[in-house]
Amino acid sequence: MKYIVFFLAYSLGIALYFYNDYRLSLEKYHANVIQNVQNAYEAAINTYEFANDTFHAVYGDTIARILFEASSGDKAQQKELQEELKRSFIDFYNLKRQELFEGMSVIDKNKKVFYRFHDPKFSSDTLSWRPMVARGVQNFLYQKGLEIDDYGEAYRFSYPLFWDGRYVGMYEYALSLEAIVQQMEKMYGDRYMFIFDKDAIESKISTLKMQKEYKHFSIAEKHYVMNNDSLKEFKSCGVYRELAATRAFAEALDSLEPSVIDYRYEHLTNALVIVPVKELYGTKAGYIVADVGENPKPLYLQRALFDGFLLFFVGGVVFYFYRRMFKQQLYVRNLLDSQHQMLVITDGEQLQDANRTFFRFFGYKDIRAFKKDHNCVCDFFLEGDGYLQKEKNGVSWYDFIHDNPYQKQRVKMYDKLLGEERIFEVSFEFFEETHRTFLSFRDVTEQLLREQELENKANFDKLTSIYNRQKFDFFLEKEIKKAQRYGSVFSLIMFDIDHFKKINDTYGHDVGDYVLGEIARVVKEHTRDVDIFARWGGEEFMIITNTPLEQAENLAQKLRVLIQNHSFNYGIRLTCSFGVTQFAAEDSEKTIAKRVDTLLYSAKNHGRNCVRTQL
Repeated sequence: MKYIVFFLAYSLGIALYFYNDYRLSLEKYHANVIQNVQNAYEAAINTYEFANDTFHAVYGDTIARILFEASSGDKAQQKELQEELKRSFIDFYNLKRQELFEGMSVIDKNKKVFYRFHDPKFSSDTLSWRPMVARGVQNFLYQKGLEIDDYGEAYRFSYPLFWDGRYVGMYEYALSLEAIVQQMEKMYGDRYMFIFDKDAIESKISTLKMQKEYKHFSIAEKHYVMNNDSLKEFKSCGVYRELAATRAFAEALDSLEPSVIDYRYEHLTNALVIVPVKELYGTKAGYIVADVGENPKPLYLQRALFDGFLLFFVGGVVFYFYRRMFKQQLYVRNLLDSQHQMLVITDGEQLQDANRTFFRFFGYKDIRAFKKDHNCVCDFFLEGDGYLQKEKNGVSWYDFIHDNPYQKQRVKMYDKLLGEERIFEVSFEFFEETHRTFLSFRDVTEQLLREQELENKANFDKLTSIYNRQKFDFFLEKEIKKAQRYGSVFSLIMFDIDHFKKINDTYGHDVGDYVLGEIARVVKEHTRDVDIFARWGGEEFMIITNTPLEQAENLAQKLRVLIQNHSFNYGIRLTCSFGVTQFAAEDSEKTIAKRVDTLLYSAKNHGRNCVRTQL
């Protein structure tokens, strides 16, 4: 009777385990597709932001000069300066309009539009009611984000302008969401559209200036709108229209968190991702709706059923032949050897049995040959942080995995056949009556390499192989929190290449790219491993060094001289201008970055090839 009870309990455990595995796999998939949509949105924005940063680096001073001269001129002079601004950048604006570039405005320090390229007849109006303008002028901030105004919804980038060390105003780009959708589809290949809360649109858009068509529709007594581009997508896709009528869709739109809807279409299970989109300062304005294609939900279910059935079958065989030892060994042997993963049965000290894949990996014929040299699989565990060790802090590996049953374990071992180290994810099932454990070693080496490759793409600048701006922002936030908590000291160095535009104009962008990479290499070789070195944007670079201002200034001077004396290819000689500042207790990421940026511009305005510092 006790064997029957044990077998029923075992069967129930298998069912619960693999149901939970199926549920967790589906939740992980949902989390991944949501993250992919969010990554696609951010990546599309970053693509345009990089182009805008480049424009700002090249032409920002020209716009700043025009605003500065206009601030002290009469109406005739201002009109002439407006014409100069138009002549200088109208070709650029018209070119960008082909990329769904929705608007470009230049605004003075009094929040008054100096010139609006997309609608010149409405220039000279005051935009103090717009948060991006009001906060940008007040705080001299670079800003980006979704904003809804008289002209409709758009993603904007605003840049503060300085002339001779004084703030003179700002200019902003307005990018249509259609452009973001096209970039997302180009980079990730899925289908996207935007849906907005009806009140968020109609409460802000002026009917006199509205340049887009908006379609009103209701879901669960709540009202939403689509812009003209998303409306075309909605009308052309019957699946969207059917899903819009479902309760799941209504609940997804009512949630503040991203959601995934699994649906059937043409005998396939697909996934629809709905991610809330916020305006610049945190108010939810609408949603990204993404059709990410076929959903692996049926595969997860099949895998859970198959794995559950397989383990159930193994348990059944062991139970049935418990009193028939010779047949039991035969069935278990065949089952183990049929698996491509390494499978092991052990009591923690002695290897009881293993499958053919295991012995082939370590170069042994069978368990008898193995035991001539070794007793335990743990003899092959290689050292490495984060990996399972034979013994750690007086605790054996076997006791450790049983004390931490829900902690993912990985182990590194050497493949004699391939002549290389491999990484395995360890799963286990403990058989209490026999005090043995069934281990499964799944090779995840390629998977981890792919994850590392994706992480490198997310954290490192492709051109210079140093940290990108996103990763730099992470380190800066971390250093500030550490300084605020422990009182540690660090300084920020910002520099850029003097007259870099001449390099591109004279030699071409390929040589310009070489110069950026070479400067990154030179600086990297002469900074410490603990220093954080990143490409800020265009030809601008940032360094975080955990030293006080004086030492940071010495480092900047050292780098300045190194670059000045460095012999580049093509006979090029370059100099750089530097700004250096030390973190202060009242600083935030924005204030310290703004201060060092101002110091850099001060260096530019004092002849370049110099260092400007400030506590």
